[in-house]
Amino acid sequence: MSLFNSLYGPVVESYREYCENLAALAKDAKCRFRIAAYGSARKATPITEELAASWTRLGWDTVTGGGPGQMHLSSHGAYEERSKMIVERARALFDRTLEIYPELLPLSSAFDPALALSLDILAPSDEEYEGLKVEAKAARFIQSIRSSLKAQATELGLEAVFEEASLEWEKELRKYSRGLAKIFSCALYFPMEPPNRLADQVLLALDFPSRLRFFEALCSAFVILPFGGIGTLLELMLAVQWVQLLGDKRNLEANPGMLPINQAVQAGYMPPIIVMNYPMWALLRMLLIAMWRSGTINKEDIGLIKYAGTVPAVNKILADSYEEWLSVVACEIREAA
Repeated sequence: MSLFNSLYGPVVESYREYCENLAALAKDAKCRFRIAAYGSARKATPITEELAASWTRLGWDTVTGGGPGQMHLSSHGAYEERSKMIVERARALFDRTLEIYPELLPLSSAFDPALALSLDILAPSDEEYEGLKVEAKAARFIQSIRSSLKAQATELGLEAVFEEASLEWEKELRKYSRGLAKIFSCALYFPMEPPNRLADQVLLALDFPSRLRFFEALCSAFVILPFGGIGTLLELMLAVQWVQLLGDKRNLEANPGMLPINQAVQAGYMPPIIVMNYPMWALLRMLLIAMWRSGTINKEDIGLIKYAGTVPAVNKILADSYEEWLSVVACEIREAA
């Protein structure tokens, strides 16, 4: 074995394996609108959780560094919203079941207690990270409610009709939870910053720079959350550089293929970069203007960054980009549906 192989062989193999895993994830990105959420690991703001929850409600994925602070709140918002959606659908489907089977109306008062007894199943686990397993948790949640209601139905002599009615309720709710399982939060972390336990998928990066490059490969939009430090500044500037380079198609043609380029980007889609808390980042715009005046960037490069301070304003920009994204991946979306 050569000295190089003995020293760097394990590193090369780890990097190759990491690239293969991310390439597989990036391949699926053609069917998923994924948003990179960049922000402080030291400070967290409630609007971050609200923002990630709204993305989940809209069917968009959240990708973070998986750490504490703003990253944790992003993952938490996505997690909690999905749990709320399962509960809402369970209640709506049960109400519809009562309309179809009015003889089960005596069970209407038993639904809320059964639901309350089952909610803990959807709560985050205190155990070491092992993924959310949305479908598995939803299945246990559904079975728990069904068991409680069945006991009440048996006492009321309604067991036979309940068995028939609950089969359709369970089938529809399981189908819905499978759909929700496709809306996930992903954490791209590195050893110095272990991931929080709320992400559906955790991918280990070799270092901070490689993590940022893979954000670019996986995501269709970049949002700079309120407040951030040096790491967030670096994430923002690399996103700007990335989108600027995408403006020159020759850069895509020259891509060596090691980095799994987002397929929507290959089709001509340009990811938006949205900055929240504009006053904090005002100097950045001034810097870009100074660069343009000095002739080192083009005037359109100043507009690569969009500014929005509220959840509706951020989501309006994202919705417009989503429509553009759909226009280049529509066939893949139909195939995935």
